[in-house]
Amino acid sequence: MAGESIYASTLQQALEILGGEQKLARHLRVPAEDLRRWLAGEQDPPRPFFLQAVDVVLGASRSPKP
Repeated sequence: MAGESIYASTLQQALEILGGEQKLARHLRVPAEDLRRWLAGEQDPPRPFFLQAVDVVLGASRSPKP
């Protein structure tokens, strides 16, 4: 995780929460190729998509644990 951007890190967390790359791409309504570039840190996601990923991560942290 060293050197990983906050964008890629947040997207990776959202991916894990939602259960995979395809599910996150569908949730964000973006092409999978764009998502792959963002996850690889090749390009930062546009702010609206990043904020949607933040919402996923924050929503999971607020959910009660079983």
